[in-house]
Amino acid sequence: MPLFMSISGYLYAKHHNSSNNYLSFIKGKAKRLLLPYISVMGIYYIIKYLSSITIGVNTPIEIESFLYTLFVNPYGGFVSFLWYVYVLFLIFLIVPFFKNLPLLLSVSFIIYFIPFPSLFCLNMLSEHLVYFVLGLLLYKHLSKGKKFKISFLFIPSFVLQILLYLLSKQAPNIMFDFTLAILGILTTYSFAKTITDRKLSLLRYLGKYSSEIYFMHIIFILGVVTFSKTFPFNFNGQCYVQLIIELVAGIAGPLLFALLLRYLNIKKLYLIFFGKNIE
Repeated sequence: MPLFMSISGYLYAKHHNSSNNYLSFIKGKAKRLLLPYISVMGIYYIIKYLSSITIGVNTPIEIESFLYTLFVNPYGGFVSFLWYVYVLFLIFLIVPFFKNLPLLLSVSFIIYFIPFPSLFCLNMLSEHLVYFVLGLLLYKHLSKGKKFKISFLFIPSFVLQILLYLLSKQAPNIMFDFTLAILGILTTYSFAKTITDRKLSLLRYLGKYSSEIYFMHIIFILGVVTFSKTFPFNFNGQCYVQLIIELVAGIAGPLLFALLLRYLNIKKLYLIFFGKNIE
């Protein structure tokens, strides 16, 4: 998640137009993030509610818990992965007020060490704002024409990450978590730079639908899980087979659904589920 936050900060710096009105900017982000956030949360609630009636689930959902999860604490709710969208929107509410980037970095670094409550995902906001700002600063650095070769960092950052991870298990520390996150970002970014010149058409294609896959993958994975409970399969102890099926369903399902909406040109549903218009 620190990696995704840093990418979000990078893209914000790249595409944000500072001349835009703040309210219109927030309105655009609400459409892009909150609309699919509420839609997907609602679909998941309906599916799980119906499942509790038909086949039974371990933790049935009541309307009160749905509303609490939706507005107050998505991280502790039944669709916990959507906390990222919730927190990202909060970040977009805050960041435009900071014109001084060093000041924003200082504030984000200080609150990283403050134990905020989980209400309104304030704890996740304090833990991830700093990575968003680091991504923003990275773009500002590169946009000035300052190039640096980073691909050579892959092996050393990866090795350091493994060593520090093992060490952190012996003596957990908040600085270990922060350093691990930075090393993880460096490892992934350096690896990406080493393969950027290769022809990876499939990854490029999937990348165009990354938000569609993110918002809808849990729906199709849930379908696989529900189906396996209704018609149990015997994989002879090979539990990873179902995980592979869930992985394929979580990618292919949202992709096919998005392509179907595009083919049928159902613009309103595409906007509701994915927060963007059909191009």
